[in-house]
Parts: sequence; C-alpha cells; structure tokens
Amino acid sequence: MNAAFRPRLLIFSLALLATTSAVRAAKQRPGGDDPTVAHVESVMVEGDFKRAVQILDVAIRDKPKALYYAMRGGLRGELRDLKGAIEDLSESIKLDPKLAVAWRDRGTARMLLGQLDLARGDFDAAVGLDPEEPKAWAARASLHLQSGASAAAVADATEALRLEPRMTHALYDRATARVQKGDLLLALGDFNQLLEAQPLNALALASRAQVHRRLGDLQNALKDADHATQVDANFASAYIERATIQGVLGNQKQAIADCSTALLIDPDHRDGLMIRALLYIQSGMFAPARDDFETALRNPASDPAVAHHNLAWLLAACPDATVRDADRAVALAQESIDRFNDRTPHVYDALAAATAEQGAFAAAVEHAERALSLTSTSTPLELASRRERLELYRNQRVYRLPITVAEPPQPSAKERVSRVEEMLR
Repeated sequence: MNAAFRPRLLIFSLALLATTSAVRAAKQRPGGDDPTVAHVESVMVEGDFKRAVQILDVAIRDKPKALYYAMRGGLRGELRDLKGAIEDLSESIKLDPKLAVAWRDRGTARMLLGQLDLARGDFDAAVGLDPEEPKAWAARASLHLQSGASAAAVADATEALRLEPRMTHALYDRATARVQKGDLLLALGDFNQLLEAQPLNALALASRAQVHRRLGDLQNALKDADHATQVDANFASAYIERATIQGVLGNQKQAIADCSTALLIDPDHRDGLMIRALLYIQSGMFAPARDDFETALRNPASDPAVAHHNLAWLLAACPDATVRDADRAVALAQESIDRFNDRTPHVYDALAAATAEQGAFAAAVEHAERALSLTSTSTPLELASRRERLELYRNQRVYRLPITVAEPPQPSAKERVSRVEEMLR
C-alpha cells in the first residue's frame, strides 16, 4: 500500500473537460467565425458556464450542430453533469464522427464515472483523429495511470509533453506512473521540473516527499512534506506523508499527531487509519491500533483486503494477550482470501501467525511456506523475516510482533524505509 497516495486518487488539477479546445477547433474549421462560438467563448472567459450552456441551448434548438453539442457537453462536464455531458458528446459524435475533441471529452466523462473500457476506446479514437492534440494524449495517460498501466501512462504523457512541454498535469502523471514502475530517480526529475514551474504546488511537494522517502533521503522528504502542509494546511495526504516519514525516523509521537490531524481534515482518508494503527503498533499501543483497524474495516474508502489482513495480523501476533484473538484472526484472513481474492504474501503471513496461535502448527507452516513462495518481488528484509517466522512454526513456536520498528543496532535509513513499507503493504 502506498503510504500517502494512490494513482486512482490523484488527478492533477486537470481541467476535466477542456471546452476551450472545442472553441479552438471551431476557429480551425470552415465557418470558424461562427458568432455563437464567439459569444460562448466570451462568456466562458468570464467563468459563467451556466450562461454559456443557456446560449448553446438556444443555438442547438435553432440549428443543431456537432460543435455546439461538443461545447455544451464539455460545459456540462465542467459543471459535473457527467451523464448530460456524455449525451451531448455522443450526439456530437453522431453528427460529426471526425470531431476529435468530442471523443476526448466523452472519454474523460466516462473515465470520471469509472467506465474505463469505454473511456479507453474514446481516447484511442481521439488520438487517432488528431495525433497532434496533446490533451488527448494526456487524458489517455491519466486513464492508463488509473488502470495501473504505468508503462503506457509514461509513453502517453511523454508524447503529450513533446507536443506541449508546459502541460504540468501530464508531467505530474508521468512522474506518478514512474513511481508506480519503481523508476524513482526519473520520477524525482519530473517532480523537480514540475516544482520549478509551480513551487507552491502542495500535491507535487507531497508526492516528491514520498519519492525522497523511498530513496532513503529522509531529510529532504521531511522538508517537502513540511512545505506541503504550509502551502495547504487542509491537504490531508500531506500530513499522512509526513507521518510516514516521522515513523521511519522513529518519531512516533509526532507521526501519530500528523495522522490525527489528517483524519480531522478527512475522516474517510483511505490510508489515514491504517497508517495511524501501524504507528500505534510501533509505539506498543495495541488497543488503539486494533480500534483504528476495526474502523478501517467499516470505512468504504479503505482497501478491504488490506484492512482485513492487517487486523488479522494484529489479532494473531499482538504481544498483548487482551488484544489477541486467534479465531477471529483466522476468520478475517480467510475472508480476505475468499471474499476479496487476496492472494498477497501478507494475508498468508497473517493466516500462518493466527493458526500458530491456535496451536495448528502444521497449518501454520503450510501458510508460511505459501507466503514465502509469493515473496519473489519483496526486499531481502521481507524474505529474511518470513524465513524466521517459518522456522518458529516448524519448531512449534508462535510469533509476536516487535514493539518498535527500529531495534538496536540502528538500521540504515534505507533499511528503516524497507521495514515501514513492508508494514504498509
């Protein structure tokens, strides 16, 4: 689990449906001096989108044109009437199948509604019709990013930037896709470039803080996270990122305070409860950790599989006997597997600890071996930890969580990052 951000949550200040490109298209087509287009453009400059829609309502009644439908569809998208936007844009495409902006804007509306396959088809059409239009490439890059197709997102964002080097949202998406791919130094370069252009972009600052953290540069990570909270005191994810950095540094008290601030700003923050619970565990505060995990189970924004196997892990291996509940831990881990198709090593790790706590060591060994077999992409630290637990179960011994992440001798910064990231998965 990414400690502060997830690509599907981060669409970088993108004008959702850029109606101005439809206006430009009108000027490049026969009849580009259309007085209705000029009138709508002047109203849009004033920011009065509702009035612009009313002007187009009249124009469409008098003379339905593909461009008018495309413009009104884009405006409806700006006004968050996504279904109305799709209706207008579909009518525009029916009247003029070669109007690329209509395909692109319908794809954007469908993407925002979660209709990713339909959106992909629309973006493909937009790029094919007008391969020199950078916003179509950028929009498809955002879709790839949401779908987890990081390599495709990098390729499309790179093409958008070739066509329009100042397109900052494409630069952000490329950086985020590179983080997904693990190309952290390339991502850092993109974030540096972005922040040169927009030094007060809190989202970019918090995202660069995450990259610095993962590279083990904790001081620069903390500096960026501090700056992000100063730029936008209501940006919950910036506090979550700073909490994660403070946790790596061993400053659990400050980290828990930052998580609590984030949860005051956004009680349904996807990762806030999870991160705070893990920080409580590091501090030996197991009952509050259990309570946060329990709340996360009920939070629709949380990843249900992660919420289940994290709580299962705590209930199975907690040093505090008043918190341990092996039977419920087994049920939670099994539910994560059966209901949420959780096939990560973490769920089998939790199931192994829980069955060992029940005294079923043969089953614990089986689950631990399964966890180890799924650990091919993990760090050496994770592999070593899982091998140690497997040996415990083979010797009919249970596993107990350590109270703190950092134990003497003190690990390096990168080792501390690896330990925390293992807990955050």
